Amino acid sequence: MKVPQGVTLLLGLVSIAVWALIVIQVFHNPMKDRELRLTDLLSEISTAQAEYKPRTAPPYAEYAQKIAERASLWQPLVTPPQAPPQEPDWKTILGDLKILQVIEGDTGIRVKVRLNAGNARGQWLTKGSAVNGATVREITEKGIIFAIVQNGKEYTHTVPR
Repeated sequence: MKVPQGVTLLLGLVSIAVWALIVIQVFHNPMKDRELRLTDLLSEISTAQAEYKPRTAPPYAEYAQKIAERASLWQPLVTPPQAPPQEPDWKTILGDLKILQVIEGDTGIRVKVRLNAGNARGQWLTKGSAVNGATVREITEKGIIFAIVQNGKEYTHTVPR
């Protein structure tokens, strides 16, 4: 089979064009063009003379003197909190309290207690009774709850049965 002459000529021209594009691409460096453009732009920029001023040390002694003169700087910003009030010493208020007898009646619960060893007979306490400044707040199955108010705060202590 014989190839027509026009097809051969067309294939030859296409191959020459492809080879020409390859050669142009090999020898044409796009980075070189960019380098030339940047060089032109940099040549247009003018430079200015810069002055160098040596840095001097700040007057630290003067600053320290000004700070020391201001007494208000050394005052606390917030007043320190006061110490919380001490809880009463229940051992001194109640002593060696011992429960001798518990009676539950129509009027409520009564408890016979002995405050110290010298008080052999003891005394009867009900809700609201006072003992050395402490008040019986409540008598429960678990014990006697004493309350005392100091500095506007109520403190409680339970003596077990």
